[in-house]
Amino acid sequence: MATNNRKGKHESEPPCKKIRSSDPDVKIIVKYEDDKGKPARKEYQMYGQRISHLSKFFDTTLCVEMKEKATRKIVLQDLHPDLFEKAIKFQEDLSAIRSMTIEDAVELVEFYDMYDFKGGIQLCDDIIAEYLQEEIDDEEASETPIAPDDLDVLVDAAALAYQHNLAKSKKKAVDYLTMKMDEEESVHGQMMFQYSHIQKLHPMFKDGLFSMTDHMTDEEVASPLFPRYFTAIVSDNHGRCICDTVVLSETDSIADGEYKRCGVQYKKSGLGVWNGQRRSFLIDRDEVSWEILAVDPADEEDYIVLWRCVYSGNLEVPPQGPWEAVDTSIEDFFWPPKVSYKGGGE
Repeated sequence: MATNNRKGKHESEPPCKKIRSSDPDVKIIVKYEDDKGKPARKEYQMYGQRISHLSKFFDTTLCVEMKEKATRKIVLQDLHPDLFEKAIKFQEDLSAIRSMTIEDAVELVEFYDMYDFKGGIQLCDDIIAEYLQEEIDDEEASETPIAPDDLDVLVDAAALAYQHNLAKSKKKAVDYLTMKMDEEESVHGQMMFQYSHIQKLHPMFKDGLFSMTDHMTDEEVASPLFPRYFTAIVSDNHGRCICDTVVLSETDSIADGEYKRCGVQYKKSGLGVWNGQRRSFLIDRDEVSWEILAVDPADEEDYIVLWRCVYSGNLEVPPQGPWEAVDTSIEDFFWPPKVSYKGGGE
């Protein structure tokens, strides 16, 4: 009679490879700081086989001869439980996967890469690539630049795609940014990018992806000061230095006239009536745009934006255009402003 030497199907397999039991067999401990800055922790009971299937990090931790294999406890440091729960949800819930947004992908890709969730990385790559392509298509179709808030998201997505080497989205990000960096004269090219954007995109400049750095030394490009160099280069490429007077004309409105430099602003002398209210007029900028404003002389916080030139905030002086009407009363009654310069503007 033959002896049956066959062992149970899973008897010789490591614990993480066995068919999971009815109860979770692994404890995940997430340590973080609460809203008051105090140490906190949250525990999750999970199936070792399932988490190992999702993540190479967890698979290795539970299978090799490490403390975690024996204790069946894994501690994750400096990780908020909300992020951990969201990351797991997008790996296990098919309905959640279908609703993933670009903001979700940007938030989660670093976690997925750190803990080697192959499926999570691929999902983020697909979402980011799709987002970048939609932005490129929308811009080409409408011939208008991406909105500032969307540009912030796009830069974050592009920087993460490059940092984590996401195959699909990395190529789309490099193609789009290369196109923009080659546009020296338009405010919808290099001028779009602010100091904070260039900080995030700095690794791409270090790797020599953009021709605008060809005339700079490797030390200058690698320097932490490069984002400041970038804004200076862009301003120089636009070909205009600080001037004493900006002349606004051809709007056929009370806003036309000479604006004298006063700090970083340009002010028109005297007051005028706009929409039935006495206003002073000035040209000012923030990080993103130069704007032409009608301001209540008694309350500088009460102002109307008349025209705006988006992505011109890197310039030292107001640009010649394109200016877009912001006040709804303008578009049908006044022409876009023409800007010229006096006192060192050329």
